[in-house]
Order: sequence, then structure tokens, then C-alpha cells
Amino acid sequence: MNRIIKKFLDLTDYTYTYGDEDELKKHLPDNINSDEFGNFFIKIGENSETMFCSHLDTAAFEKQKVQHDFWKTEGQLFVGTKGDIIKRTYKNKKGESIEYGAKEGTLLGADDKAGVVIMLNMIENNIPGLYYFFVGEEVGRIGSTHALKKYKDIFKSYKRCIAFDRRGYGSIISRQMGMQCCSNDFVNELSIQFKKHGMKFENDPTGIYTDSATFMSIIPECTNLSVGYFDEHTEFESQNLTYLIKLANTCTKIDWESLPTKRNPNPFKTEDPKRKPKTQGDLTDDELWDIFIDVDDILESIADVYCKNYKDFIPEKEMIYYDYNTENLTSVWIHEDGSITVDNQTFRDYNDLKEALLFYFDYNEKDDNYVDIDDDDDDDDYVDVDDDDDDFNFKNNMEKMSNEFTNKLDMTKFLEDIIIYVDSKNNNEISAANMQKILDKYNKKIESIIYWIYYNGNDPDKTYGITWDNDNNIFKIYTN
Repeated sequence: MNRIIKKFLDLTDYTYTYGDEDELKKHLPDNINSDEFGNFFIKIGENSETMFCSHLDTAAFEKQKVQHDFWKTEGQLFVGTKGDIIKRTYKNKKGESIEYGAKEGTLLGADDKAGVVIMLNMIENNIPGLYYFFVGEEVGRIGSTHALKKYKDIFKSYKRCIAFDRRGYGSIISRQMGMQCCSNDFVNELSIQFKKHGMKFENDPTGIYTDSATFMSIIPECTNLSVGYFDEHTEFESQNLTYLIKLANTCTKIDWESLPTKRNPNPFKTEDPKRKPKTQGDLTDDELWDIFIDVDDILESIADVYCKNYKDFIPEKEMIYYDYNTENLTSVWIHEDGSITVDNQTFRDYNDLKEALLFYFDYNEKDDNYVDIDDDDDDDDYVDVDDDDDDFNFKNNMEKMSNEFTNKLDMTKFLEDIIIYVDSKNNNEISAANMQKILDKYNKKIESIIYWIYYNGNDPDKTYGITWDNDNNIFKIYTN
């Protein structure tokens, strides 16, 4: 048996969930290292400026034995999982019985054991680089996020981070989390190198996020490459093994160190202030943090500007706010005494700023219409897309409703809000009611995004990773 195929089958013998990854150590190099978060890593060579990453966990609910199933399509060898296709029914809101096909089986785990196999093959061939096998990617990039916080200075020394965790064929992901993650020069050169070795890879700006996105603020060129799996996170998941073999071997021939470095990873970085000792009348740092949160909320909701260095907040530090519509920048400072400066104008306190903003933007607060929904009580979060019109013709109006969602929508900002939400919850699912809270900011109805998703075939490749699970009334976010 081909050694690439054998390694893949060994790694996918079970659906290893977050917390089970340590059981995979037996398949990793004998001299592999681990950090306190459960991630595994190894460094090949001494002078490489390239980092490679994949993740060890599977998007399954529990550890289960996998039964592999093989077939050929147009000369390509595929593997999936065994399981009977059964017919199931459910009743929609009109009481009609809807029949659909379901598979009784397990996930395969090609997401992301395919990437793991590629990296192991590169290690065996002594390709220079830092190789990181992260844990907990499927539940919010837990391993990579913790690693970055603890070892930021180490990661800062690298110029490029390549993840092997994208579905399909031939994608070089150039945008993640709604932002550019690698430069056009980087994409073009990598595409040329793949072409030299008989593989077609092209720019793909439709990425959501994977572990490489974690490092976008410190590593210039971050991307995610297609590894040939399909229907991830479902029992129909499959892997093109023929493609995996070719890609694994090709990756040992790419000159990773020669790839250009052009993107500025932190264009909104500002200097840390030289703070003086607290004096009478100064507020505590906790109080100043609370003021910053309030200021950030009101600037976002009323002025429609967004902080680009939010995580770097320090009192007296220049915080940069960005207007996605005009591309203008606004500087904000929170001072030791609680006063606030916005560009050249200083306000006594938060209420003073709020009053000025409300007057300037002629903003009418809608507090009376706000409904606070408990995030922890998803049972009450049900949204019926048919409530307003039981006779709504789904087929004839799908395109109209889809256009209603995308019309005048800043998709980049919307995707950023989605990523911020799932990151904060460490969960790739959003209840219908919580999605509506996000949509309220854009004056969009939840019906419109659902029809937009259906109009695009509920295909994450066409909907920036956002899908709708009608059975459970939740949105699922695919992150690769």
C-alpha cells in the first residue's frame, strides 16, 4: 500500500475530537515536541522563515471507530466512510412531510488529517520549516490562539504561515476573517511554483478562517491550501487520495523560502504610551478598560467605525478606528482621568462623547425595540421564516430575497462580526436569534440570509462558510 495512503488511513481510524489529540502522538515523529496546550511541533533546519500548520481534531461529537469505504471516479481513488443511506422525514411549519436522505455513519476526519499527512511527508523529506500540529481548531482555534499568546515573539520571526486545511482542489486562500491574509505577489509566485510541478493552484478570496488566520497580525503572508477533501463535517465526507499523494509529493518540491513577503501584518500598530504614575483623580485601569468598551460600542453603533487594534488597548494609547465605507481613519485616546479624545476634540467623559455623537449623527436610539435574548438558552431562539406569510412562494422569490440580503451589505464587516462571535463562543454554531442580533446592525432580516444561503445551494464555498441547518434551526460556520 502507498505510504501516504497508509498514513492517512492510520490517522483516520477514529474520529478524534478536541481532547483526544494526544492519542495521535504515536503517528507523529519520535522527536516531536509538545507545548502546555497540547499542540505538537517540530523544527526542521535552522534558518527557515516558513511555518506550516494543520490540526489534529475532528469536527465530531464523540470518538468513534471509522469504517473506510473506497471507490474510483474517473480514475481517481477516493475514500469515505461506510454507512447505509436511509430516508428520513420531518414536518415543516405548514405541517407538510419532507423526505431527505441521511447516512448512518461517521465523519471521515480528512479535515484535517489530509493536512497532517502532507506535513509528515515534508518532515520525512527534511523540508525546512516550523511544523505545528494544533489542537482544537474545530472548536475555535484553541490551540493556535493559546500558542500565539504564549510564544508571540517566536512566531514573529516567521514571514509566512501555510495551513493545509482547505476543501476541494487548487485554492490558495488570500482572505480570511474578511481581511487580506496574503499578498497578490505571494499568491502569484506560489501558483507559478505549483504549475511547474503539474498542479493548478489559483487565488481564492473566499476563506473564512483556519489556524493560519490566528497569526495574521504578526506574520506577513498567511494562507490555506486545498488538500482534496469534500463534504467535511458530515457523514458524506470524502478524500481524493490520488490528489493527496500528488500534493504531498509536490509540496516537497516547492521553494517555500523564496516566496515573496509583501503584506504588512499590522498596519494599525501604534506605539505604547510612556505612562506616568497615577495621581489624584485618575481612574483605575479596570475602570478605564470599561470606558474603552463603552466608547468602542458607541463608535461602532453610531459612527460605524471599527477599532483595528482593539486587543492592544492601554490607557493613553492611540486606538485606530476604520471606516469601511470611506476608508478614513479616526484616532481615539482614553486618558487616565476618564476623559476621551477623538482626533483633535476632547470630551469630559463617556456621556459627553455620547451626547455629541447622537447630535452629530442625528441618531435615534431604539432601546424600546431591543430584545435581550439569553445566549445560553437556545431553546427559545427559534425563528420561523414562514411566520409573516404562510403562502410565501419559496422558489419564485428566492432570488429576490437573496438580493435583498446582499444589497448594500458590507460583506467584509459582516464576516468580521461572524468570526468575532464564533471566536468568543468557541463554537462554530450560531442560533437563529443570535444571528438576528448580528443582522440588526445591518438592517437585514434573518429570512433574507436564509434565502441567500439556499439560493447558493447551502454551499459553504459560495456563502463564505455560512450554512443553514433547517432541522436544528441554527447556522453552522465552516472555517476552512
